[in-house]
Amino acid sequence: MVLVVLGTLAQRDIGLYASQQKYFSANITWLGGIIPVPGGRITMIIMLVNLTFMVLFKQNLWKIKKIGVLIMHIGALLLLIGGGLTAI
Repeated sequence: MVLVVLGTLAQRDIGLYASQQKYFSANITWLGGIIPVPGGRITMIIMLVNLTFMVLFKQNLWKIKKIGVLIMHIGALLLLIGGGLTAI
């Protein structure tokens, strides 16, 4: 969320394309030129790995009562994969 807010606020000063390159297409973003934070690509990879392992290995998720949760997580996983393929 912090990355989205920072990127959105930066659009006002540096423009849409430059903000996208600085915050969302970068591997590492520097806050104030001092503090390194993960950029959009690393954040997306971490979320993709986390969701993939959760969907594959969480035992109580594969029950009929949890089908809604499973559908939502698989949908989020597909959105992350699509975003990653678009960013390449």
